Amino acid sequence: MKNLKQAADYYVGDFLLNGKKRSKNLTKILKRIYMVQTVIMMLLFSAVPILASSDIGNVDAGDLMGKVIGIIIYLFFWVGLCVLIWGIVMFLLALKRQDGESKADAVQTMVAGIALMALRFLVDSLGLGVEIVMPE
Repeated sequence: MKNLKQAADYYVGDFLLNGKKRSKNLTKILKRIYMVQTVIMMLLFSAVPILASSDIGNVDAGDLMGKVIGIIIYLFFWVGLCVLIWGIVMFLLALKRQDGESKADAVQTMVAGIALMALRFLVDSLGLGVEIVMPE
């Protein structure tokens, strides 16, 4: 407890270390710090729309959704590839150890990777009416 009091004294000062005044003053200071942080974050996030394109009238919602879905599917493909490779490594290690439970876990991991990689075909077969545009 002595080290904690010394650290508080060093960083905050003597005026916060007087019993109940400490908690009230510390609470007030923390509330002000949180308010300032919130204002700064709101200002940072509100500046994002300023950087958007000014051609709002030329945007088609279907094309935009196709691009967003394409980016998500593109990311899922690469995550699925990494999961598949991880599953193959797990399977090879399970073969080396002759562990049946690890083999089953590795096969499940590989199936999950293949499912993530095949997500594009699933979305195409759903017929959402949106042309999926994959990133280049």
